[in-house]
Formats: sequence, structure tokens, C-alpha cells
Amino acid sequence: MNLLERIAPKCQLYKIPKHKKGPVFAVQQIFDLIDDADETIVNYCDFGTFWDYKSFLSHTRKRSADGAVVAYKGFHPHMLKNPNYAFIKESEQWLINIQEKKPFTENKMNEYASNGTYYFSSGRMMKHFFDLLIKKDIKINDEYYVSMAYKLMAEEGYKVSIFEIEHMLQWGAPEDLEDYIRWSEIFSKICKKKSKKEYLNCVKLIPAAGEGKRFQDENFEKPKILTDVSGFPMIYQASACLPECKENYLAIRREIFENIDLDLFQNEYFSKFNIVDVGDLTEGQASTCEIALKGVDKNKECLVASSDNIVLFDSLKLQSLVQDKSIDSIVFTSVPNNKALTNPEMFGWVNSDNSNRVLDVAVKKPFKDKTGSVIIGIFYFRSVGLFFKALKGLKENKIKVNNEYYIDSMCEYLVRQNMNVYDFKIDHHISLGTPDEYRTFLYWQSYFHKAIDHEYLIKKDIYYNKDEIGKFVNSKWEQKHS
Repeated sequence: MNLLERIAPKCQLYKIPKHKKGPVFAVQQIFDLIDDADETIVNYCDFGTFWDYKSFLSHTRKRSADGAVVAYKGFHPHMLKNPNYAFIKESEQWLINIQEKKPFTENKMNEYASNGTYYFSSGRMMKHFFDLLIKKDIKINDEYYVSMAYKLMAEEGYKVSIFEIEHMLQWGAPEDLEDYIRWSEIFSKICKKKSKKEYLNCVKLIPAAGEGKRFQDENFEKPKILTDVSGFPMIYQASACLPECKENYLAIRREIFENIDLDLFQNEYFSKFNIVDVGDLTEGQASTCEIALKGVDKNKECLVASSDNIVLFDSLKLQSLVQDKSIDSIVFTSVPNNKALTNPEMFGWVNSDNSNRVLDVAVKKPFKDKTGSVIIGIFYFRSVGLFFKALKGLKENKIKVNNEYYIDSMCEYLVRQNMNVYDFKIDHHISLGTPDEYRTFLYWQSYFHKAIDHEYLIKKDIYYNKDEIGKFVNSKWEQKHS
């Protein structure tokens, strides 16, 4: 039994001659097997959908539609890329026009896009418009697309309904499928309970002195680092995913929070932090840390972490690295995702040998051979004194990137000084640094919570604030288990 027969035991498989003429031509090869009187659905094979099929049929039939397109609009992560989809012009969910590969307006997320599920009220209707499409030779990239049949139907006055879905899982390109698999693995992992809380005998510092301007520009209610992530402030999650430390410092610019009640920083979420006001804008992340660490014992070990990351990694492996006194510094990295591969100039990069000793660092530019791991903004230093030594080296040699001092560059400096910098490759990295990255996280969290074939549930999420579940889970989120 092949895979398709295992998935759908009652399906009927038909072989057709090999061709490159698209899905309409493919379906045309089995017209004689489709009853003229039967409602008919043509469904593409490279996507997934969260929807209620019975609701779709009910919605379509109640509207006495001649055809129907299953579609979505609003924020969907794959829509951040090139608009390589079928977009719909509509009124009250009735199709007026449809076109492939480009939106009708500048704001593509406000338009319906087809997910690839196409309904016809009868086999006769489908056959007629498929034949007409081929007769008129209406092709897209030399193929006959099902979507174009609805353009013909609308032109002839037939009623084509639109049924909106919540989640569209785009798998049409390798990078789309890779993104889906990565997020699926992440949400599987974060609902597995940790055996115990890790502890490192070092200072933990989270610099958060940036303006979070992109979040401001999009009118988020709170400063970026206080934005809700699974019922906790973002910066709390950035700390909670790392080992506990005896001393914890949070470096902020108080002026950023002038319209926020600073008592927020005195609640239980931040009770373990020493809050350091670094004053005005600094010369970058490294300079912010310099101010925060000024009064700290220079012999203490130091862990510096970004304020907008959640990371999943082997904690026992990290502990063993910290205990290895031959290692001077550790830079946390991940396998580059599609965003990093597409925009390498936005990231720091590390090349290391087979024993994971860092050989080279590139900051905000890729290596010539475009290899390496991506720096994710978390660093360990054998001592606070070593941190200051590396920063001094940057300043003396005037090593800035985009007119700022980067901790990535400090690691590069240490490598140049023949110090042992270790490339610690983590399992998964969730970046929340931009509004779109934040929305992407929420999108997949919502989907996997609802998906009946996935193990994730927010009540099993080790990072979710259990006291806040009722507030953040609406009725739609409960479809999986209601």
C-alpha cells in the first residue's frame, strides 16, 4: 500500500501522462470519471488549512453559489515574502475578479488570497469552464490555473463565493515547508517539561536600552520589552529560557518608559533583577553592557542575552562548557533560517572547526562562501574582566559596525587574540525582535494549539503563564478540545 492509500484508504488513484500544462489540464484528463451532477472540489497538494469543512459546505450552499474559493487575508507569515499567490477582488465575500501572482492593491494582506481549494456546484460547471479556459488559452507561466476559471465565471455573471479560513499552511516552496517544520518542532519541544531548572554561577545581564522603534511605529500599547509573550513580558521570557543566575541585571533607558508605571519593574517578574538606568542612547549593545557591569566584580563570570529572544538548547551541554576552564567565551548560534539566508547583512556569522572552536566572525555581512552559523545575541564570558578587555580592544582599534560597538565584534576580537571562543549551536531560536516576528510567533502558537494532530497545547507550554491562560485563550483557540 502506498502513502496516499494509507492517508485516504477510499481514494481512487489515476495515472495520467506526464505534462507541464498545469492543474486544469491534469483534471481534464479524467473528466469522464467525474459525474456531471456532483458537487466537485479541486484541491492543490502543497498546502495545509485549519478550517471546518462542514461549515464551508453549509456557507457555500446557503449562498446558492455556483463556485467557491477558500481564501484568507490578514497576517499570515508566508505573505511577508513575494506575493506569489492568487488574489481576489471581492464585495461581501462575492468574487468580482481574481488574478495570479500579484495583489490588486498595495496592501496585499488586506486582500483575500486563494489557499488552493476550489469548489464547483457541479461537475458539469467545472468541465465547461475548464474547457473554456483551455480553448481561450489563458495561461500563467505557460500553465492552466484553476483560479482563472473563476475569472471566466465572474465575467459571465456566475456567483462565486469566498469562504474565509483562519490558518493557511503554505508548503509550495522548500523554504515554506522548512519554516513550517521548524515551527512544528519548536512547539513540540516547548510543551515538554524540563527535568529541573538550570543554574549557572555567573552574572546575567540583559541589555534593553533600545527604543523598540518598530513597535512604537506600529502603535503597540507597551514598550517592546513589556509586550506580552505567553502571558509574561517579553524580557521576562528572554531571561526565563536561560539558566538561573545569582545576580541579574536589566539595563534600560528610563526615558523610554516615561509614560509607563515603573512599578511594573518592581513586580514579581522582575524581583530578581537589578534595574540599571543607562541614561542616554549609548554607542550600541556593548556600551550599554559596559555601563551596567561597571560596579560588578571583574572576576565573576558573565552571561549577556538579548531582550527579544527565546532559545531552546541542551542545558547540560551548556553547563559542561561553562565548567571547561579552557573556554574563554561562548557565542550562542543557530542554523540560519530563511530570513538570515535571504538577508545575511542583518546578522552576525560564525565559522568554527570540527570541535566548535570559532575560527572567524563576520558582523552584519556574510562570509564569502556564505557558510556558517548565525549569532543570536547571547554570549558567555569567562569573566566580566574579559568582557571589558574585549570592549577596550574594540575602542582602541575603533572597530564599529553601523557606528556602534557590537558584542559580536568583541568575539571576533577575542578570536584574533587567539582566545578560545566556543560556537554553541542551540536547538531552536525564536526571534521576537520585530512586529512581524512577534506576529509570526503568535500565529504559529495559535495554530498548533488548535491543530488536532499536533501535541502542543498552551496549558502544556513550559513558558506560558498559567495564571493568564484564561485571558489570552479565546473561544477560537479552544476548537481543538471543545
